[in-house]
Amino acid sequence: MKTILITLLLFSQFNLFSQTAREFYNSGWDKHNTQDYKGAIDEYTKAIEADETYVLAWYNRGIAYLMLNKQDEAMDDFEEVLEIDENYFMAPYQIATYYAQNEDYAEAEEYYSMVIDINPDFEDAYVMRGQMRYVLDEKDKACEDFVHLQSMNKKKAEDYLLKFCPDQVDKMEIFALDWPDEENWRVADNRSRDGVNTMDLLKGDETFENWTELGNMQSLIGIRNVDLEKGMDLLFIESKKTCENPILTFLEKDLKAEHPWIMFTIDCAEYKNDDNPESQLWFLIQGKTSFYMCFRAMREAKIDEENIARLSKFFKAGKVDYLKKD
Repeated sequence: MKTILITLLLFSQFNLFSQTAREFYNSGWDKHNTQDYKGAIDEYTKAIEADETYVLAWYNRGIAYLMLNKQDEAMDDFEEVLEIDENYFMAPYQIATYYAQNEDYAEAEEYYSMVIDINPDFEDAYVMRGQMRYVLDEKDKACEDFVHLQSMNKKKAEDYLLKFCPDQVDKMEIFALDWPDEENWRVADNRSRDGVNTMDLLKGDETFENWTELGNMQSLIGIRNVDLEKGMDLLFIESKKTCENPILTFLEKDLKAEHPWIMFTIDCAEYKNDDNPESQLWFLIQGKTSFYMCFRAMREAKIDEENIARLSKFFKAGKVDYLKKD
């Protein structure tokens, strides 16, 4: 009977011990969620004192230390997490990120590799290790990471492949316009430089010296989150360098569309070095991975309402699409 009582007492104490650690942890988590990081650290510390193997308490105390910019203390906690549970992959991920932020890319790569060894399905680890490898001049290995990510999440991988390994993207985002066959459009010039693809189009046998209507499409590869209204204003400012008194007219926009866009005209009755007038209807649209600027120009001092309606319909029929690479 005495042995049974002692066993029950020990079991009761163990339950109380574990419950107290959990209660301290829960209290710390509540403070953490209200951004009381100092208070959270105090509670997590009590949980650790009650149970030195409490992984979540160690890990989240490390996160709280990070929020207070106490990086050394945070790293100590994350290392302790690995001592307790070598498969807790978020601990080496935090350590790797610390090294990356402090520009110790070799150490960061090593810890991101540790994360991948533990959890080969963790997409962000491939994103980060690939970037570390690129900075370390290990481009082939970096591209291997982004290509592997592509097999897991094509949408996430595309941005990094476009930026670091464009030759390995299995599809390329484009802005497609249907240039009317009956207007006899042809590509007069097509060039690429520094991530900007530019195409000029002319009608029939017209040349750059005698055109009546001209088309232009520019793709700025990898450019995202453009302020379209600011882009409109900058193009207007740029036009003042060559036009005497340009006139900007805003037409329409949809900044909440899946691919936000804006449309406007810039009319120029007189150029500084050219007697011919020229007016342009511009269409700017933001893709997921690139930014597109297009215009159609006419040898007129001002584009009339009929042509504005015609060209507006033309541009709004365009769409952001994907071209499969051969």
